[in-house]
Amino acid sequence: MKTGFRFLMFAALVVVIVGVGWNYLGNVSIAGDSLTVSKVFMRDIAIAGNHNKITIQQGSQVKAIYLKGSGNVITIEDGAQVNQIMGLGSNNLILASSELLIDMSKLSGDNNKKRSPSQPTLDGL
Repeated sequence: MKTGFRFLMFAALVVVIVGVGWNYLGNVSIAGDSLTVSKVFMRDIAIAGNHNKITIQQGSQVKAIYLKGSGNVITIEDGAQVNQIMGLGSNNLILASSELLIDMSKLSGDNNKKRSPSQPTLDGL
């Protein structure tokens, strides 16, 4: 019984250290259900939960999104850069412009990616 308790405490400590280290590097963790987050992200994003609505705003520079959950909607605005989405889950929806190339080869489960046409800009008018 003592050994099991020690192992549990050790495992909890490792989780805390990894979490603190992740956030110390400037990465963003979003954990919960039915959350709405919209902002400029400048590091990796970890999303754990269900039915979240995440908007990655113009100007974001995201190397990777780590996703675990279902029913999440991730919107990537024109002018945002996301290189890779990986993880597992089902019924997640990724909305991105047709011009943005995202590696989703490491995203398993039944997930959808929809392309939207680029939004018109005022440049050149």
